Amino acid sequence: MLPPVMATVLCIDRPDGSGIDLSTVEYVVSFGDAEDEVGKVIVARPKGLDALIALLRNFPIFPPAIETAIRVLTSQPSHTIPNVTLTRHFLRSLGL
Repeated sequence: MLPPVMATVLCIDRPDGSGIDLSTVEYVVSFGDAEDEVGKVIVARPKGLDALIALLRNFPIFPPAIETAIRVLTSQPSHTIPNVTLTRHFLRSLGL
């Protein structure tokens, strides 16, 4: 059973390489263990930066953290946002 509230790391990954179109690439948004991926839960796979931004705005994340994530993801294939507080209600709203 999930705890009523938990703080976790939100991970955002995208493919790396030349020719990646950030406006159409598929991002993988997950939470859980960012170190070894054991226990990682995929939340969504938005396609493109606009879809990613819209998704992140639904999370309990401050706008500057979203702006930082987008800035980092324009040059790096992954980014983590620490200490994201998730509630049972929020997880259920995601279908988890």
